[in-house]
Amino acid sequence: MRWQLPLGSLGFMLLVACQAPAPKPAPEPETNLPKDLHIFEIGAETAPCTGVAPRQCLIVNGELFYEPIAGYTHQHGIPARICIERRKRAEPIPADVGLFTYTRTPCPETS
Repeated sequence: MRWQLPLGSLGFMLLVACQAPAPKPAPEPETNLPKDLHIFEIGAETAPCTGVAPRQCLIVNGELFYEPIAGYTHQHGIPARICIERRKRAEPIPADVGLFTYTRTPCPETS
C-alpha cells in the first residue's frame, strides 16, 4: 500500500515553505533614550523604493525607511543624525500607512 498526501496539503506546505521571512526592523544605535525616542542615522542619499507606488525613501540606520518624519526635511547629499519620537497611530489605521508616526524632537542632553 502506498502512502498518499492529499493535494491540498501539498499545496499548503509549498506555500508555507516558499514564503519570504519577515523583514527585520532597522538596527538602532545603542542609547539610553526613553522607549518612544529613537536616534535615526539618516544617509546622505535616498534610494528608490516601492510602497503604494514607486518613490524615493530615506536610508535610516542602513535600511530603507518608508514613512515621513514630521519636522524633518531631507537635504540631498547631507547625512543627518536626529532624534525622533515614535507614536502608535490612532485606529483605524489606513492600509497604505505604517503603524507608527514619526516626529523629529530635540535630542536629550547626555552626561
